[in-house]
Amino acid sequence: MDKFKHDDEVYFDYIANLAELNYSNQEIIYNFPSFVGSVNLARFLSFYEIYQEIRNLSGDIADVGTYLGGSMFTFAKLVKLFEPYSNTRVHGFDWFKGQTPSANDDLSQSGKYITSQSKLESLINLQGLAGITELHDLDLINDLPSFILERPWLRFKCIFLDCGIEKVMESTLENFWPLLVPGGILILDHFNNAASPQESRVVNRYCGNSLIKSIDFSRSPTAYVIKS
Repeated sequence: MDKFKHDDEVYFDYIANLAELNYSNQEIIYNFPSFVGSVNLARFLSFYEIYQEIRNLSGDIADVGTYLGGSMFTFAKLVKLFEPYSNTRVHGFDWFKGQTPSANDDLSQSGKYITSQSKLESLINLQGLAGITELHDLDLINDLPSFILERPWLRFKCIFLDCGIEKVMESTLENFWPLLVPGGILILDHFNNAASPQESRVVNRYCGNSLIKSIDFSRSPTAYVIKS
């Protein structure tokens, strides 16, 4: 039995009925705690808690599997608030074509998470985040080695892995784990979770015997690794 079945039923019923209350976009944005679900709020609080752990490290932040940009924009705004004079940049990585799972992945995710790069770029520019945030349209399986070769200076203090595709995770950790600075944090959206069947195996392969911790108030992300 799903541990969160009742909570999810209540939440999705609430979402289905929210439109009938006729709140404006402006009212929802200005008063977002009145509307956001507790699970979603916990997700962003977990990003805040982890960010505070790596805030004073040198390096950039990678958001792998950006989709609509919720995590990318969270980190960008935290950098704007807490690091106004640092060189930290937030990199969003996606290919904007949705998921293409292979046999070892969750096949029900096929075709999901298609998004618009131009819309995300517009949101970045409208919010004055162009100096902090950079989107990269990449095939993460094939393009990462050349991306890194062109940027030999690039180091990360935080990597958020949210893609769920085995080959993408393999390529990301093979290429990005060596660039994560000591004390940096790898955040895992679906470690030990059936939604990403291969994530635990891939993480164990590349992160070795690193301690893998959970965030006890958050369902997603499910875990994080502090690089020794």
